[in-house]
Order: sequence, then structure tokens, then C-alpha cells
Amino acid sequence: MRKTILAALIITATTLFASCTNYGKKVKINDHLEVYIKKDATEEEGKKLGEYLQSLDTENKNQKSIQLQKENDLFTVRLVVPDDALKNTELESSFQALQMLIKENVFPGKTVRLILSDDKFSDKRTVKELDPGPSTNDPAINAPGENTTPGELRSQGGVDQDTVGGKQQ
Repeated sequence: MRKTILAALIITATTLFASCTNYGKKVKINDHLEVYIKKDATEEEGKKLGEYLQSLDTENKNQKSIQLQKENDLFTVRLVVPDDALKNTELESSFQALQMLIKENVFPGKTVRLILSDDKFSDKRTVKELDPGPSTNDPAINAPGENTTPGELRSQGGVDQDTVGGKQQ
């Protein structure tokens, strides 16, 4: 009887503890990386994100925790980062690049929000989305103007330095 009561107390305490730290369902990628999935995010999406991030950082053996939430077509990725990384503005472009890579390679066609958090997944800073700028395939951007001189084209790298219109200079 005592063992039954003790077992019930342990199960209750464990359940209460787990509900107090509701990071989501844990998906273990490897010994160093775990993804917690919440809301509508699936285990498959969590694995896809975790495996992709692990492929970017195969040498690092530090413990990494990530949380993935999904609401409609919005994926929110919370990345646990140390306080010094939160304060280091020089890392902003790296975080923006990571957000873009996740958007392009893990969840193409979806919106990805990257949030830097503490080890309890409390939001500390949302990464601003990287502006891709105009497409380099846009002819209006790449086409020389009507009045562009051969010298201007040369200085812009638009023609061979020694030829203009197929004639040697």
C-alpha cells in the first residue's frame, strides 16, 4: 500500500513539474541537440529543423535547445543563446542569415520568426528578417541605361576590359 501511494506521489510530482515547465514535446536529435515542439508543430517538422541545424554545426558538441511552434503558416523558432550573444550586435547578421536559411531550406514558402531566448525559452529578442533586396535577375537592375558609355560599363564590370561591341580597344 505504501509503495502504491509513493508511486502515485512520484507520478503526480513528475506531472506537475512537467506541466510547470511546459516547453513542449521533446524531440531528441542527438546527444547535443533537442527540439521542443509546441502548438501545431509536428514531430516530423521538429526533426527536420533539428537535423538541418545539426548539419550546419557538425563540430559543435555544446548542448543546444530549440523550441518550434507553428500557427497556420508561421513557424516560430526559439533559440537558446547565452546573455553575451544577446548583447552582441555584431551577431545580428548571423542570426538573420540563420533565419533565412531555415526559411529557405526547412520551411520553404512559410514565414519563419527567429526569437533569441534564455534557457527557459523566455523571449529576449526577435531577430529582424533579412531584407533580400532586389532580385539580381531583374533586367531593370542589371540592364545598362540608354546613355551608358563603354567606359562606364567597363568600370561596372559590364564588358570585357579590352573589348567594346566585339572590337578591340
